[in-house]
Amino acid sequence: MSQFHLVWAQLNQLTWVITQLGQSSSPRGEPAPGTVGLGRDGVGLAAHVRKLTPRGEWDSAHAMTSKPPTHRLTKPAPHTRDRRAAPRGARAGAAFTPAAEPPARKKRRLARIIEGLRERYPQVRVPLRHRDPFQLLVSTILSAQCTDAMVNRVTPVLFAKYRTPEEFARARPSDVERIVKPTGFFRQKTRAILGMSRSLLERFGGHVPLTMDELVTLEGVGRKTANVVLSAKRLEPWGGGDDPHDGLGVVVDTHVRRLSQRLGLVTSDDPEKIERQLMALAPRDEWDGLSLRLIYFGREMCTALRPNCPQCPLNRLCPSAPYRGAPPWMRRRARV
Repeated sequence: MSQFHLVWAQLNQLTWVITQLGQSSSPRGEPAPGTVGLGRDGVGLAAHVRKLTPRGEWDSAHAMTSKPPTHRLTKPAPHTRDRRAAPRGARAGAAFTPAAEPPARKKRRLARIIEGLRERYPQVRVPLRHRDPFQLLVSTILSAQCTDAMVNRVTPVLFAKYRTPEEFARARPSDVERIVKPTGFFRQKTRAILGMSRSLLERFGGHVPLTMDELVTLEGVGRKTANVVLSAKRLEPWGGGDDPHDGLGVVVDTHVRRLSQRLGLVTSDDPEKIERQLMALAPRDEWDGLSLRLIYFGREMCTALRPNCPQCPLNRLCPSAPYRGAPPWMRRRARV
């Protein structure tokens, strides 16, 4: 055997020994970390050296047969909403409800609503035709469950025949019923008007009292009718202006009730509770004008069946505008 063949045989033996050593230290037949081994073809050498880098990560460069270690991925923390950004008294993004709005914010919003209504209706008057508080009392009694337009067609004929409480007190019920029949519920209304006229003669000398406590003692006169008279007292020449002790409130008719609910100003469907809530939000000097302007606006723009929300000048202040006047808090009315 030549010297060349002898060296070649020794090199093959050395290669076999190194391969056996690598297989004994790695169960997969891969060179153990920190050793030098042959590749699977038995020819190439693979330097398989892994060490920690300064960042604490494994450097698997030059690793030809081994896979780099898989790092454990931590699940990111779920995104939580910052509750500190939510408005006080309600979570941010929660659906609007009249009860959730803070009173201070509601007062500021109502002030802007009043400002907008004032611009649209600078001068307001009671829409029922009358010459004095007695005619206004009669007209308001007739307006129950009836439009003001119909009342204004009936009252000129009625007042042409009966001008004073004395004449009404002596009138035959059937004659009065025949005139007021177009207003509906004519028998009950006739009974209330004649009874109210007799009470004025017996207790107040035929004069209409101008305080809430006295007005509500008359037959057929409730808070709504009394508030109409007291509001007109502040607006009409015969009234003599405001009296802080007359018990004035806010007139709540069908228009005022509907608009105050759509605007999210009240939380009840009961007229007396609506009145108290509006009185708590608006200053006293706005009580008479607020109700009349809401009545005007309810007839012109915010009608019962088809409110014109897209063209409404108050739609930026009205939480019902996105619902076209049918918000969730009005779909199931309940007396609160």
